Amino acid sequence: MKLTGAVLGVMVLGFLAAGCSKEFKEFSPDGKFKVMMPGTPTENTQFASGAAGGPGAFVKMWVTEVSGGAYMVSAADFPNTGGADVESLLDGGVNGAMANSGGTLGSQSKVTLAGKYPGRDFQGTIPSKDAALHARMYIVNGRLYQLLVLGKKSFVDSPDTAKFLDSFKLVE
Repeated sequence: MKLTGAVLGVMVLGFLAAGCSKEFKEFSPDGKFKVMMPGTPTENTQFASGAAGGPGAFVKMWVTEVSGGAYMVSAADFPNTGGADVESLLDGGVNGAMANSGGTLGSQSKVTLAGKYPGRDFQGTIPSKDAALHARMYIVNGRLYQLLVLGKKSFVDSPDTAKFLDSFKLVE
């Protein structure tokens, strides 16, 4: 699952920019999910190729950069997962994210969204950027959602990371 690594690569480029306020407010850009983020996120869309020659997908990202780090949520729709096991896709996503960022995985656990959609919560470090990350990803009916907090270790370890990650909800 190269998509996770591609999205993480975009985030690693400039996470230390100073900027918006850290006042959190609800953000729901497409009516399919909502999350609490500081400031007004910047939207970006990029195409990420699929793993092993599989189909790629357009990834829509919303990023807020603040002093010391950044918050990102993204969504990508997969037209066909080729019958792949969702758990394997999630594990591959974690591994791809860490490999493409040059990072080291610290911890990983299985999580669920809305009590039924599988996901992963993982943390790691990116030594070349003197950065840490805490991310979650979920697969919901062929859509990959990714949430990422990236920055200095003290930034990633702050209570605001849990506030952001725990606030993600599907809009039914």
